[in-house]
Amino acid sequence: MHNMKQLEASFDTTITPGVLKDAMKTAGASSGDLWKLPFCQLRIIEGFNLRVQTPQYQAKIEEYAELLANEGWLPHEPMKGLVQQDAEGKNVVYIFDGHTRLLALPLANAKRAARGLAQIVDVTVIAIPSKKEKSKEPISIADLTVAMIQANMSNPHTAYEMALACKRLADAHVPNGDIAKRLSLSTEWVKSLLMLMAAPQELRERVAAEALTVTLAVQLLKEHGSTEAAEMVEEAAAEKEAQGKPVKLTRKNIKPNNPFTKAVKRSAPAMYDALANVKQDPAFAKLNAATREKLLEIMDTLEKAKDDGAVDHSKQTTIFDAPAAGEPEKSAA
Repeated sequence: MHNMKQLEASFDTTITPGVLKDAMKTAGASSGDLWKLPFCQLRIIEGFNLRVQTPQYQAKIEEYAELLANEGWLPHEPMKGLVQQDAEGKNVVYIFDGHTRLLALPLANAKRAARGLAQIVDVTVIAIPSKKEKSKEPISIADLTVAMIQANMSNPHTAYEMALACKRLADAHVPNGDIAKRLSLSTEWVKSLLMLMAAPQELRERVAAEALTVTLAVQLLKEHGSTEAAEMVEEAAAEKEAQGKPVKLTRKNIKPNNPFTKAVKRSAPAMYDALANVKQDPAFAKLNAATREKLLEIMDTLEKAKDDGAVDHSKQTTIFDAPAAGEPEKSAA
């Protein structure tokens, strides 16, 4: 699966055009109106697909797997691919539309085997011959991204995935107005999506998990700034999680940070150090017993919080780290 870190990484690979007929011959394909070839010969460009491995997306893969298990491959719904030269210079077909079905095929075949049905081997593919085959000029990632978005209108990308697409085009120096035009969005929405991609990771994760809308995230960013907006969202999410409720955040769930509470949070490390110094001071023993007890209680609370903060959460898995079932061979391009 493409985890969140990989999805958000700047995507800039070089796709060297290959020769369409040579690729199909190598793959053992036959042609009519469409190319027909074994799906095991298809590859994906690692990091290109925008889909986030949420439970909802896994359910969509399962849905396709059940459809394919029941009906077999539907030749009138081909995947779309391009021919690229791999590291060895061999012409290979890489999919840029059809990732979900490609992931579903091994699951579908497992279901068909259990039902005594023949395995799906060949699939139909529209392979786009590059206009630049002779020149060997690299194919535009921005163009392919737009083509993938347009091809997925029947299974639209989420707002977070569209934000990834906007960032990819922006990284390719495409102006906001052109991004809006090519992705059929308003310029203001493009600006909001790009603002999200510049926000703290906590906010991006909540939007990716569909626990927070882009609109609300952007409102909070504009009203409170990055750090405070992230804190407010995480506090609201923690409250929901503590109650055992699904995390779906709305404006009424999110409370502005109290200035005093915010100041205490920011001053906590300094307060802890100051209390540690007071405890070591010989005069500490002369304080009223109740006062000493209260100060030690505060120190104990801060000490526990300090220990909790030392946990390496980077080792913990999230929905973004879940493996995708039946993931096919990836390109090293």
